[in-house]
Amino acid sequence: MSTSRRRFHLKRSVQLWLLVFVLMLFHTFVFAQEGSGVINPLNFPGSNLCQQIKAAIATNASTNPQGLVIDARSATSPQACDVNPFSGATVPGQLLLGAIVLRTTVPIVTPSVNAWQILGTGRGNNVNETGTLIQAVSGFPAGGKVVRLGDGTNPTFGNRIENLAIDCNGIGTIGLYSTDIPEESGGSNLVITSCPEREIWINGSGSDGTGSLFAMNYDFHDVECLALNAGTPATIACEFDGNNLIPSLTSCACNPSQTRIRRSMLLQVEPFFLTYSRDQGAYFFVMEAVHPVPRRSAVLVRQASQALQYLV
Repeated sequence: MSTSRRRFHLKRSVQLWLLVFVLMLFHTFVFAQEGSGVINPLNFPGSNLCQQIKAAIATNASTNPQGLVIDARSATSPQACDVNPFSGATVPGQLLLGAIVLRTTVPIVTPSVNAWQILGTGRGNNVNETGTLIQAVSGFPAGGKVVRLGDGTNPTFGNRIENLAIDCNGIGTIGLYSTDIPEESGGSNLVITSCPEREIWINGSGSDGTGSLFAMNYDFHDVECLALNAGTPATIACEFDGNNLIPSLTSCACNPSQTRIRRSMLLQVEPFFLTYSRDQGAYFFVMEAVHPVPRRSAVLVRQASQALQYLV
């Protein structure tokens, strides 16, 4: 073989090895995060973000049985949602959302057996659409619950939603709902608005869901519920139901409509603030924990005239 031909083959070999090296680097940077359980759903098929999230979970569940982190913080706003992104999820995980408006026509329901946390970037705002906002839009089912923690089939430990806003937009009747959240479950740094029936309803009464345990021992703190123009005197901004419950409720402001807490509930330690608007025929009162507080202490209720009618 001539010298020139050997040089030609050597050059081609070097080029091929460089191409292989570049492809390996590309695979490392684009897909290595999938192997580590941190997934960018924008790399997966779907016509909107929820479809991509669902595809990312389904594709990576078998190789990450310990759990997934779906990092959707690079998605631009607004985003549509026409499927429940957690439908069929067989592993636990976290969904990270950026400063986007997620406009949904379907309820978003986390699975019960495999707990998920939905984490935003900060309190959203349904007026100027800042922060992370999950919003029901035209096409959302009548009587629907915008977000449900757990699907009602089993106790769902560690199911949480934090750092975002939920806007019923006068369409979805309930903003945040659950029947089966126990320990380590709940929410924080939330604002829930414009729900005709309830902004938040944790229904541990056994009237919905199959058990075997119903909602108890959960935690909500730094939550604000605003019925706004969707509210009526019959609207219940916050409802926490059930028997033998010891939830921790801290700095929860529910206005300007009714709030209902079942008599069987025992609050754990922290102050729980309920505010009422006189404009809607309601009244202002503050519920505070007794200090010092034993583990199963009852609470001291300080209320304006007639406020107790809402504690049923």
